[in-house]
Amino acid sequence: MIDISLDELDAATAEQRASSILHGLGFTKAMQQQPTKSFSGGWRMRIALARALFLKPEFLLLDGSWLGTKLVEGEQLPSIPCICPPILI
Repeated sequence: MIDISLDELDAATAEQRASSILHGLGFTKAMQQQPTKSFSGGWRMRIALARALFLKPEFLLLDGSWLGTKLVEGEQLPSIPCICPPILI
C-alpha cells in the first residue's frame, strides 16, 4: 500500500492543482462540478488519469488506448518523459 501524507500532496493547493489538471484534460469549470457518475466511460478515463497525475508520479504507464489521443490543452499538465516508443504486438 502506498502511504502519502497530506504534506506530500501539498494539501493547501490541492483544489487548484486538481482544477488545473482537469482543465488540461478538457474539463470546463461546469463539468468539474458534476458527479463522476454523470460522465461517459471516456470522460471517466480522463478522471482516472487526472487522479494519477495529481499524485505527481515519477512515471506513468498507459495502454494503447491513449496512443494518438490529444489530451493536453496548453501546458496545464506536468511533463512526464516517454521512455519507450509504442510497442505493437
